[in-house]
Amino acid sequence: MIEITKKSSYIPLIKSVFDIALTYLEIPEKETFIQVTFLTTSQMRSLNNRARGIDSATDVLSFPAVNFKMPYNKSDYTPDNFNPEDKTLILGEIYICMSKAREQAKEYGHHLKREVAFLALHGLLHLLGFDHLTDHGDKEMNELQDLILEKAKIGFE
Repeated sequence: MIEITKKSSYIPLIKSVFDIALTYLEIPEKETFIQVTFLTTSQMRSLNNRARGIDSATDVLSFPAVNFKMPYNKSDYTPDNFNPEDKTLILGEIYICMSKAREQAKEYGHHLKREVAFLALHGLLHLLGFDHLTDHGDKEMNELQDLILEKAKIGFE
């Protein structure tokens, strides 16, 4: 289940990309909970400052609720990692700065739709334990992002 905290025309796009990503990574989508929030530049700057001590806006931030392990195995998690009402695994929160997304779409010469899909997917991969702090991790994340966006038919148009 994906909760998007603000009405947006991008909700179906993000849900589709998440569904493709979770299916590809063999994580049962119906058993996961992800919150996505769209922020203004000032809201993102404040959050980035509080969370990371960086006093500037960034494009996307992710806050995992669990230390996710790949491959997914439900028995790796304690009952505290699941919503007691619907038994979904709570993966965490993703925050996207729409003004940064607009700037980057223009800078990279592609549609805002592609940038929002990329940022949401990038955030999701961080919730799933992927990171780009090493050359290997960066390569792995980039390859996964490209593959999943291609499966979702989201190109650089």
